Amino acid sequence: MKKHTVTNFKRSYLLIFAALFLAVSLLGCTGSDTVSKANTSSKAAEPETMPEYKPDSTYGSAVTMEGKTLLISIFTTDKATSWNFENADDKKLVEQTHEKLRIAADFLHGQAACYDKEFSLIYDWKKSDDLLYKANIDESLVREDSGGNIAQTNWIKENIDLSALVHKYKADGVVFIFYFNTDMSNTVNPWELSRIDGEQIPLEFCNFYLKFDGFDMTAASFAHEIMHAFGAKDLYYPSEGIPEKFVKYLEESVSNDIMYTVADDDKIIPNDFTELDAYYVGIAPRPDIANEWNLALSEHDKN
Repeated sequence: MKKHTVTNFKRSYLLIFAALFLAVSLLGCTGSDTVSKANTSSKAAEPETMPEYKPDSTYGSAVTMEGKTLLISIFTTDKATSWNFENADDKKLVEQTHEKLRIAADFLHGQAACYDKEFSLIYDWKKSDDLLYKANIDESLVREDSGGNIAQTNWIKENIDLSALVHKYKADGVVFIFYFNTDMSNTVNPWELSRIDGEQIPLEFCNFYLKFDGFDMTAASFAHEIMHAFGAKDLYYPSEGIPEKFVKYLEESVSNDIMYTVADDDKIIPNDFTELDAYYVGIAPRPDIANEWNLALSEHDKN
């Protein structure tokens, strides 16, 4: 009898324990199932709306040397020149180009800081590979005129998600640099095209012919051409608003202005970034010398 009572007690205890275990287990499964269903049924977060990048209708894709500007590098094969990225010489030239770009960017950052402007060129494709591209364009692009600009513009539109890049880097402007593997026999100087009038996207881009007239492009040449994108004017030849007498004055005074001359140095840029340059790139007021020589208005003054 006693043994039977104990047995019944054990059975009752086991039944109660089993019921509690089952309840807890069911509760646990229900909780897990609820979480699982919640995760399954919830919609993925809507992507942040990305506004379309539209360059300034007056200035193009680069305005002033303030804020952040993307420098997008495009190593370009055209009808006359080509890149072989397996070739040791070409790989070395790419490395040298990156270093000159760094020197030029550092120089321009420092000059803007002298005028109390925060300015950065985001260029480093070694850290951010979406700043580096390789293009094949079936036209002759080593030329003094801008006849290839439509082909280059179309290539950019078809191959680069510009809005995504501007959004990612929170950039205020963009400058594209097309690099050409020219040889020393090339006679076409590097140049910059300040926006493309009449095009839907007025892009600012530079054509860097890395060898010309027996010279290699130097870091100072890089900086000189990039400054054009922000409105800097050439000072080494007469043009509209840059009278011959002023060019002669610069020559006689042995000017070191980077828009008049560029140093033949691969390590530093010893050229001067003058008040006149700062005025033309939109980070300083019109200097006395501009009034003294009746020089052209800065595009930042005209608009």
